[in-house]
Amino acid sequence: MKKIMIRLLFSLILIVSFNSFADEVWNSNHGKVIYSEDTGTTALWQYNDSGLDNGIIYIENLAGVYSNRGSYEGYWAQDRSDVKCETKRDGINGRTTAYWGYFQVRFIDKGFPSSWLAKWGYCEQALTKDWKGTPVTSVNSPNVNGVLDSTSEMISFAKGASSAAYKKTMYQGKNHYYYFTARAGQTLNLDLSSQENNANFSIYKPFYLLTETDGVIDVKGEILNGKKSAYKMQNWLGELPISGQYLIVINTNQGNSTYNLQIFIK
Repeated sequence: MKKIMIRLLFSLILIVSFNSFADEVWNSNHGKVIYSEDTGTTALWQYNDSGLDNGIIYIENLAGVYSNRGSYEGYWAQDRSDVKCETKRDGINGRTTAYWGYFQVRFIDKGFPSSWLAKWGYCEQALTKDWKGTPVTSVNSPNVNGVLDSTSEMISFAKGASSAAYKKTMYQGKNHYYYFTARAGQTLNLDLSSQENNANFSIYKPFYLLTETDGVIDVKGEILNGKKSAYKMQNWLGELPISGQYLIVINTNQGNSTYNLQIFIK
């Protein structure tokens, strides 16, 4: 598993009414790890291999525990890895996979967020491999990876609300970036208007990759409704296919732009 995992640049995760846990992101010796969601008493963590091989960790009895954390057991799963198991387990989005292994984690800090130490192995083999995580973000820090600057923003909702609106001025060649976390099956409605009618957006599914070279930011990943729609949308309504952190990239195709962005999630 270590061989095929490289760093994914995760940014701040939106805290909405159904996700009080979603501000935890860790740097680790296997790349970035994100606390994705809770399913019953099980916590789900996500990691990624540059958009090629997504991974998930199921941790029993961790859901809803934000302080005085101890030791927990679970398993990791991917669509592929270096070792194929004889048995299968649930993986990403519930798909069964033969590429998995057990995982044990021990939290170091009693407070929130916390560092942790973990052991993992392939299939039912002994847990001999190390995995260490250090928290890298909190709800008050929108720039956690050093890639994005003031043009990036976490989408925040007022208490009890499911919509938000933003009015900003964007300069040509300087995209704006918005982040939000949602679950599979939720409905997303985005509407973008601009005084100059020159602002557009694209929506990236979870497990996108951000890179920066000589001040130029590049986004690699899967557009929500197909690559042909990149930077051509001004409104979108549909059901979200997977759980995780989505990215909205707004650009201007000609000159500067003063725009209004409205987002609704149900």
